[in-house]
Amino acid sequence: MFLKDLKYGDYILSSNGKYQPYLLSPHSNPSKPTRFIQIYTDDAKNTVPLEVTPGHMVFLHDKNVPVQAGKIKVGDVLVGVTGPKTVTKLNSSITRNGFYNALTGDGTLIVDGILASSNTALNEEGEEYVNFGPFKVHVHTLVSSIGAPLVQLGCSKVSSFFCKTQVDDGSGGTLNVLISSGRFILSLPAVLQSIIFPALAALAAIVIVLFYLAIGLATQKLAQQFEKKVKVA
Repeated sequence: MFLKDLKYGDYILSSNGKYQPYLLSPHSNPSKPTRFIQIYTDDAKNTVPLEVTPGHMVFLHDKNVPVQAGKIKVGDVLVGVTGPKTVTKLNSSITRNGFYNALTGDGTLIVDGILASSNTALNEEGEEYVNFGPFKVHVHTLVSSIGAPLVQLGCSKVSSFFCKTQVDDGSGGTLNVLISSGRFILSLPAVLQSIIFPALAALAAIVIVLFYLAIGLATQKLAQQFEKKVKVA
């Protein structure tokens, strides 16, 4: 199946050989001429190269956070679906019409046998870190540990509107409505980002805790009612 054919509710092979739910398309454009990098590996069973944009992130073996495809070199070792795969050749002069992306429940997905992140660089300058006051957090870490779980929770328990709704990106493509809001924040000065992102993270944590607390209380109440009925009987 191609990325462009995915729909909310599908499951995608992701890290550790597990299937994660496809949540949304962060950014896509069906026709814009786009430069891709072809990454060939020593996988004899899969001669098709991985094709990704230079800013898209791919996992190196034994590294916690992914790197941009444009920074990968021949000899680097990637994470393959059947084990480590060594890069044998790179082709950075491929142009395709259109590009697609997918956010999964853990922010990872297997593409052409290679483990990739759902994330790209934050801007054309290749920035990979988000400001949290005096600290910076890698965008993949932020999305995989907070963003994707929160989106999954919101879309499955509140409304799928947040995952299914796309808005015009101004160049013939679409942005998910949540991603569009995030990009607006990233366009603000770093000082404002350092205030807004921690506030949003704190709010997200509170929402998640309250949600599961409510479930716990409801379960406890049902258990008590059931226990009373059993005693009466």
